Parts: sequence; structure tokens; C-alpha cells
Amino acid sequence: MASPIYFITGTTGFLGGELLRNILAKDPNAQCYCLIRDSSLSRFTVNSDRVFPIKGDITLEQLGLSTQEYQDLANKITHIIHSAAVVQFEKPKAFLEAVNVQGASNMITFAKACQQHNPEFKVYGHVSTAYVAGKRKGIVTEEDFSDADGFKNNYEATKFAAEKLVHEVKDTLPIMIFRPSIILGHSIDGSTVRSNVLFPSTQIIKRIPLPFTLLPANKNCLLDVVPVDYVAKSIYFSMNDPNAIGRIFHLTCGQGEELSMRQTTDIYAEVYGPRTFFVPCFLWRVARKLLSYSKRGLYLVKAADPFWLYTVENPQFCKKATQKLLDQYGVSCHSIEDVLKKTLLYLEK
Repeated sequence: MASPIYFITGTTGFLGGELLRNILAKDPNAQCYCLIRDSSLSRFTVNSDRVFPIKGDITLEQLGLSTQEYQDLANKITHIIHSAAVVQFEKPKAFLEAVNVQGASNMITFAKACQQHNPEFKVYGHVSTAYVAGKRKGIVTEEDFSDADGFKNNYEATKFAAEKLVHEVKDTLPIMIFRPSIILGHSIDGSTVRSNVLFPSTQIIKRIPLPFTLLPANKNCLLDVVPVDYVAKSIYFSMNDPNAIGRIFHLTCGQGEELSMRQTTDIYAEVYGPRTFFVPCFLWRVARKLLSYSKRGLYLVKAADPFWLYTVENPQFCKKATQKLLDQYGVSCHSIEDVLKKTLLYLEK
């Protein structure tokens, strides 16, 4: 059997970088072609004779590649992992659509070309998010997929639209869909990058010169968080399992393993000092108007608004079918409290 040849997007990002390292470590025969925007090439530091950075852009036709480059890749790629996305909740919807939706459409077109021109083509792996569930309440299974309840922000809406494109070709392309929840640092040392979820919250806390924080949130709200290495290993083993073709995977900590807002803020207090006291959620609507009159207050409002609904209520993600497959490879997700603390300590350091 021919050696696997991967085409990966998002390798200058947090998850994409971990995916690339996993592939290189677990398969000494794998080659990896990494699509990277010109502005990000300087940040790509992987040094391996099995890694080939390619200047391109998922938002452009033919991924910004020449016709010859595009065809040469389609002739040899066996595995595609599309992990590139904009995860900044506060960005305008048009900007998010260009990357998250049009980018996914262009990648699907490329996958079709690979399938057409390479008989060894195996799978197109699409990294979505567990939060395509949007404002849905209760338990969400891997097969659930609906926009009936709406979304908390434009990021969720565009990731739903992107995943919908993948569903539409699942009968003609060998696809897999991966839905990670909130990704923390590495389970061993908490190593991470400037997280678009964790970093804003740490900055809010550090800018408040008080011995305590008042948080308009539901202390019992559950947060599903996972270490980055768990997500990367899960994707790698699934991508190389023929029985996983056509399936959707919840790469989440799952029911019963989530952290409550109370547990989360207690861990933040261990690292940063200020103790959190919860107040009724409606007070945020009042407070944001008052805060907006000052420069520092306006900063806090803009930083908190895109994330606030996640502190009120979230769905729980069933992962029974996912874990059944991952159990074959010894991949599991535990000790979330420990991983969160390690991640915050790493960010602080």
C-alpha cells in the first residue's frame, strides 16, 4: 500500500499544528503538504523533510494555486484534513463566511478532484465544532444537526453552514466530520497559543483591580472542554480507520465530565487570585450600558459580549459512538480540571 500523503490546512494554528506533529510522530512514512497563507509563512517553523509548505489561500479559487500545482496535488493526495477556520467570535459575519464557508466549499471541490484523479484517495476530514448545536438545550448526539434553535454568534452560524456543505456530499465523497468542543492546552504541560476563548477571559480578570469578580452567569452552567492532544490523536486514528468513513465524531469531554461555571471560576481563582461571585444574568444587560461610558468599561463589554451566552446555558454532547471507536486506540479524555489549570498557568507564564 502506498505511503499516506496528507494535505492539511490550518497548520499555523493551534489544533492544526498539533495535528501535523501527531502525524509525523505516529507515521514515519507519511508526507504532509500544508497550505499556508503568504502572511503566515513566517510563522511556520516545522523542520522536516516530510513536510512541504505550500503558499495558498482556502478562500480563493483553486486554493490560490496555479492550475499545474492544483493538478499535481490532486494526483497524489490520499488524506485531506481541513482544520483552518476563523474562531474569533467578534469578527463580522461576511469575514467569517469568506473563510469558514467559502473555504470549506473550495476544499470540498479539491477533495472531489483528488477522488477523481487519484485511485488511492482515502478520506476528506472536516474539522467542525460541537457548537454547531447553537442554542439547543439538553443532550446533543453525533447525528443531531439542526439550525432550528438559532446560534449564539456568527462563528457558530458559519461553522454550521460549512458543515452543511460536507453533509451534502457525504454520499459521493469519503468524508468524516470532527466536532471538538472548547480546546485547552496540552494535557501534559498545558502548552497552548493565545487562545481566542481563554485569553480574553484572562485579560478581563487581570484588568479588574479588585480582590473579587462579579460575574453575571449561571454557576451551574456546564462547559465542555478538551485538551488539544486528545483532539489531534482522535482525528489521526479516525482518519486511518476505514470503518470511520461517513461518520461524525464528538471530540468532547462528554456528559458527566464537564466543568460547571463554579468549578471553572474556582480554578481561575487559584491561578489569578480574584474570587468570583455570581449575580443574576439580567444585571449584565444593565451593567454593559453603564460600563460603555468609560474606555476600560467599553473594553470589558466588547471582550465579554461574544462569550457571555456560554456562561448561561450550553448543551451536553453525547459521545458514545465516538468513544466506542476511540477505545480501540486507547484514546480518552479525563482530568479536565487539571488540564484547565495547567493551561491557565502556561498562559500566565
